[in-house]
Amino acid sequence: MSLDENLKKAQGDITIAVVDDELSVLEVLDIQLSDLGYNVLPYLSGKEIIDDFSNGKTADLIILDIFMPEYTGKRVYRELREMGVTSKFLLNTGYLNDEVRDLLVNNNVFFMSKPVTYLELSNFVYAALNSNS
Repeated sequence: MSLDENLKKAQGDITIAVVDDELSVLEVLDIQLSDLGYNVLPYLSGKEIIDDFSNGKTADLIILDIFMPEYTGKRVYRELREMGVTSKFLLNTGYLNDEVRDLLVNNNVFFMSKPVTYLELSNFVYAALNSNS
């Protein structure tokens, strides 16, 4: 069985926002998610996504780095929820600490640990998008 046969590709017109302050990570996720058939909105900072979403931008899923300067992932999550954003969230970080655990346990968000392979990314995104939360 080839890798391509195991990939979970987009089912319909789905938009994913990706927030990461590391340009290389952002570019790789953008390329991989686009290859899987998703529409991708890349953001290099939490402020960028908050500004865009306050002006009406939406996404089905937000992949969010937790540890970013100025606007942390936790702050971005809270501000977007306060704005009424109902997107599903997939936390993308290399560190699992109390801040991340708090978001996971108390807010019904999903988690993937950096670095993530192409196949793992497809599975995490598919699971988050198809959850009942």
